[in-house]
Amino acid sequence: MKRRRQGGAALLALVGLLALGISYLFLSGMASDLRRAADARARNGQILLYARQSLVGHVAHQALLASEDNPGRLPCPEAAAYPGTANEGIASGSCRLPAVGRLPWRTLGVEKLLDASGEPLWYVVSPGWALQSASASLAINSDTPGALTVDGRPNAAVALIIAPGAPLGVPAAAGCAPRTQSRHAPPLDLRDYLDCDNATSPADASFVTSGPPDGFNDQVLRVTAADLLPALEAAIAKRIERDVVPALRAAYAAPEWGTTSANPVFPFAARFADASGGFNPDAHRGSAGLLQGLLPLTRASGCDPAAEPRCDPAHVAWTSAPAPAYAVRAGSTMTVYAAADTVPGSNCAASATEVRCTLYTTDSGTLLLDVSATARNVAMALRRLDKTVVADGFAADGASTPRGAVALFNADGSAALTFSATVNAMGGPASCVRRATGAPVACVQRSVAVPIQLLADHALLDPAPAATGWFLRNNWHSLAYYALAPGHAASSPSPRACTASPATCLNVLNLPPANRQRALIVLAGRSLSGAARPSGNLADYLDSAENRNGDGVFEQRPASARFNDRIIVVDANP
Repeated sequence: MKRRRQGGAALLALVGLLALGISYLFLSGMASDLRRAADARARNGQILLYARQSLVGHVAHQALLASEDNPGRLPCPEAAAYPGTANEGIASGSCRLPAVGRLPWRTLGVEKLLDASGEPLWYVVSPGWALQSASASLAINSDTPGALTVDGRPNAAVALIIAPGAPLGVPAAAGCAPRTQSRHAPPLDLRDYLDCDNATSPADASFVTSGPPDGFNDQVLRVTAADLLPALEAAIAKRIERDVVPALRAAYAAPEWGTTSANPVFPFAARFADASGGFNPDAHRGSAGLLQGLLPLTRASGCDPAAEPRCDPAHVAWTSAPAPAYAVRAGSTMTVYAAADTVPGSNCAASATEVRCTLYTTDSGTLLLDVSATARNVAMALRRLDKTVVADGFAADGASTPRGAVALFNADGSAALTFSATVNAMGGPASCVRRATGAPVACVQRSVAVPIQLLADHALLDPAPAATGWFLRNNWHSLAYYALAPGHAASSPSPRACTASPATCLNVLNLPPANRQRALIVLAGRSLSGAARPSGNLADYLDSAENRNGDGVFEQRPASARFNDRIIVVDANP
């Protein structure tokens, strides 16, 4: 009896040991599975971060290229038919947005990136950040949000990079369409790689980072505007310095404007805000005497005022006071009868769009004429002198009939212009009498006109040219705060050179040489406070109080989580 009790106890002990062993093996297996899963997620995390860094670097590099019309644009995913072909890893030239496909690793200049299950990474691009067609254009700047919704949060990303994991049998669940994933030859079906809400086909703009544990294994990394913009803004600052600054520096630095490149002048600024806090109230129309604000970028031609706020053909116009006048140049063989000599007599009058002179002359000879008039707001805009303009009654510019055009700025920002050209021989007979005697005199009436288009739009005003149009098309000009030294404002024919002592130049702290800057731009980075823009509050754009207090002192600091103003010097004393 005792032996049977001892035998039963031994059997129970053996069963217990066996149960412990099974439990140990089971728990050990679970722990091993958990470790493998954790290791896989860690590896995926590293490869996803590397992919994001590569994407940001690619965008910044592309933004610097003169050939890039849409700096900041993201590449499209690899086309669905590219895997396994010579085009594998190359971004499609355009894509329907939001776009979902494999990461274009070859376009990014990296090796083929695989997740822990051996699958290539996938990639999602937000609307507004890639080209939908070869002829499309974008408007990307520091205020451009991502349009992807992630886990219900809108505007959460400009792109996503996804490790798809091993294929699953996805059961039906909230946000999940049932599917047994089958991965085979191209063209690829995103539903066989991505799970649940990430696998909507055709793709929408809503994605998730988690789902049912037995039907979701996508590992998703967001690429946000905050990830992308610091590198893009640095590239844009360099590109403004390379493409825009030389044109701005040279705009009024030439003998025809009464200045030189050694001592240039610059246009007045446009108001950044109005008294009620409205942003850019004058649509980039400059204001007389204003030394800090936005760049004066109104245009007059090739635009529709109803569709484009910057379009204002009437902003720069001829004025009737002081009265326009003509003068006969040396070398003329034709006599012009002045109003003091004959009735009727020669005279000039101005409308907003043209200066027209009615001339009474002898019937033959050569007439070389200067027409002088004043145009308003020239120093509150960017204009160039176009002596080839179609001018009624004048011969075309050529070797035998060379034209000339010069201008001098007045204190109020207007400009006194003189247009010189040869008058065409055509005219009609007229009845003239000597004012002093009343005796008739043979005369011919001629009419000439100088249009306001003599003051043509500067190339910087046009969004079309490849070299500088990107600056306007992507609205970087609305993030460019502009300042100039008072002695270099285009309001006097003799600019006063700014000096370091006494300090009449602008000064940028931490940016040598001190007290030497004649004009500069502060490029505003993305809002670090999350403030809504556009805004009439300059603090929503410029992080440094020194850069927004309106004096002549600015500062440059390293970019950080609290500072992303970037100083771009337009011109400085040697």
